[in-house]
Amino acid sequence: MGTKCHLCVPGTYHFSPEGCTKCNCDNMGALNNLCDVVTGACYCRPNIAGRDCGTCSPGHWNFPSCQRCECNGHADICEPDTGVCINCRDSTAGDHCEKCTDGYYGDARLGSTQVCKPCMCPGKEKSLAKKNSNVLIFVLNRRSWFITTIW
Repeated sequence: MGTKCHLCVPGTYHFSPEGCTKCNCDNMGALNNLCDVVTGACYCRPNIAGRDCGTCSPGHWNFPSCQRCECNGHADICEPDTGVCINCRDSTAGDHCEKCTDGYYGDARLGSTQVCKPCMCPGKEKSLAKKNSNVLIFVLNRRSWFITTIW
């Protein structure tokens, strides 16, 4: 294409002596079959990525619908096919980072970095309370703690 045959036709890219390469944009993810004439990057629909627009953007899943990952604010990405969150933070766990890990309590669905707090249980791994032969901890009720020393 061009007066000197030095340009690629629309829908192709990367002019070379061997000719141009077809864009091959994904028909579900791309806006059309046009692409950048140098890189071959297709023009994608919202929340869709990849040179050919064939995958969801990071933080999204379920191509071609590409919904935002539901991780309660404790992970940034999820499995692209299932939506299961990857690398839950803030002492959370579960497919959607919806529960606190062992040794922690709280409601992880609240989305704050401070929702899962360490349990005050002696002898439990990851507990704030350390097992000590001189101290006993009793739970009086669900709202208060009582600490006493053994003589």
